[in-house]
Amino acid sequence: MQLAGYRLARPLARGERATVYLAHHALRGTVAIKAVAASAVDAAVRARFVEAAQRARALDHPNIVRVYEAGHNEDGAYVVMEYLRGGDLERNLAAGLHIQSVLKATEQLALALDHAHGKGALHLGITPGNILFNAQGAALLTDFGSSAALRPAAANASPEQVAGGALNVRSDLYALGMIFYLMLTGRAPFPDASDGDGAPDRRGSEPPLALQWAPFREVVRSFLAQAPAARFQSAAEAARALADVRARTRVPDVAIKTRAVSVPEIDAADLAADVLGGPASAVRRHRRWVLAWAVPAGLAAVMAGAIAWQAHRNPAAIERALAAVGLAEHPDLVVAWQSAEQLREDPDQRLAALVEAYRQVLALAPDHAPAAAGLAEAALRWKAMVRAALAEGDVPGAATRLGELGSVFPDDAELGTLFEAINDHRQAQRLLVDTAALLAGGRRAHAPAADLAIDNYREALRLVPENAEALAASASANAGLAAVARSMF
Repeated sequence: MQLAGYRLARPLARGERATVYLAHHALRGTVAIKAVAASAVDAAVRARFVEAAQRARALDHPNIVRVYEAGHNEDGAYVVMEYLRGGDLERNLAAGLHIQSVLKATEQLALALDHAHGKGALHLGITPGNILFNAQGAALLTDFGSSAALRPAAANASPEQVAGGALNVRSDLYALGMIFYLMLTGRAPFPDASDGDGAPDRRGSEPPLALQWAPFREVVRSFLAQAPAARFQSAAEAARALADVRARTRVPDVAIKTRAVSVPEIDAADLAADVLGGPASAVRRHRRWVLAWAVPAGLAAVMAGAIAWQAHRNPAAIERALAAVGLAEHPDLVVAWQSAEQLREDPDQRLAALVEAYRQVLALAPDHAPAAAGLAEAALRWKAMVRAALAEGDVPGAATRLGELGSVFPDDAELGTLFEAINDHRQAQRLLVDTAALLAGGRRAHAPAADLAIDNYREALRLVPENAEALAASASANAGLAAVARSMF
């Protein structure tokens, strides 16, 4: 695939009918391009693909991947999209998702669907491959309508979609329920659902859930009911139900992982058990947890609560051991801290974004010392930039920095002092401008003008003692006053 204005770097994903490329554009920067070769599908399918992508350009939501453009060329059809660095759902589940991340991601996807449905757009093709994550760990949905254009019989299709019936927003909610179940358990709710191979299709029946997932049973039922009328009636309703579970239910402290656990990970977990020590029962509970996590089937539901009470005995060693298996910190905390550090390294980053990133870390872990130190350092850095701008005579720049500082640290004790310093600089600048106008046209030889000029320069120096311009002008005015005095005698 060649596309004018874009430089293709490498394939990101390959499917039966489409390939996604990483590409670069002079103005848009790094983007993703989904290309459908002319030989892969007929012209009518390519046309539906492009039409769906063009309609998706009207969708503007933080949990929907932005579409920049879509069209045809001699190689086939294409859509240019926002590039996200966090990978797709399959990759994130392989690495491990904490249950709180699962709930948050599903709620975000429901909000994305609510926005799209409000614009009259159905997705009709939700799969793990078109659920992407950004660098901050937020979930975004892509391929609205275009995925269904390429493959109408989607794997997560609702019963009415499989039967060729009428489709509406509740059809998308059924597919989201399939994804939610996958994220909860690491497997599809109906693993033998028919894809046209004659296997039985159990869509609409209630899939089994382990006891630990009891808090989510009603939500799963409302997503996966056979009759559309028995499901959530809107994506907003689904989002509220998920938010309610997050807020009101004590959910298990687990992570879901679909990749088989490696020997080094097991060794690291064993090391954690050895470090913990304590009663034999606690160690046995932990070792059962390790064995369950290492089951080759690939599903990992990692129960960390059984050993948390021992953490105070040797926290540094435990942190090192559990870090090797990804359990030293809440996954959301790791993502939040990485985001904050990336923002801190950006010299052009706005203070509000940096402070919000550190505060997100502290919301997850109030005792996170590096984040607290980062907040304090950010405040000090912005104060230093205010002072540096004043030293350079850049009063507007100093005022802008101080405005940022005050908006995020409204109770900082130094705000008043800095504000007064800026006002002093402004007044000194006005005095210098007025004095220059006063002395223009040779009026320096007039004693009243010279006296007023000297008073103005002295006031400017009082306001801003380091004002080099006032010092030089004051010396010049003093020389002018001396000349006036000599001419009078």
